[in-house]
Amino acid sequence: MKTTFHFFNANSKPSELSGVAILRSGAMALQVEHPDGPYSITGIAVETRFEGSHIERGTKTVDARWAFVGGNLYVGVWEEEGYQYLFSFEFNAQRNATE
Repeated sequence: MKTTFHFFNANSKPSELSGVAILRSGAMALQVEHPDGPYSITGIAVETRFEGSHIERGTKTVDARWAFVGGNLYVGVWEEEGYQYLFSFEFNAQRNATE
């Protein structure tokens, strides 16, 4: 199921990227589309959040942590090239299981 990822940073305008979130046992995979190529992050469940990294050509380029905050909303921190972004997306596990 396609979703929109919202990114916020104190030094830039908010942005949106489309992508997909998939929930599996003990993990959530995020595929975020970007003009330079997709980000693929599999977050492993750690206590009440997910944590994962995007690795490109053997180099870790993104670290991300996100948590469920209620309703269908997930919110997290995305770290890339020394910059931190807040990001959010909606994910409805029940709706995604039927599509």
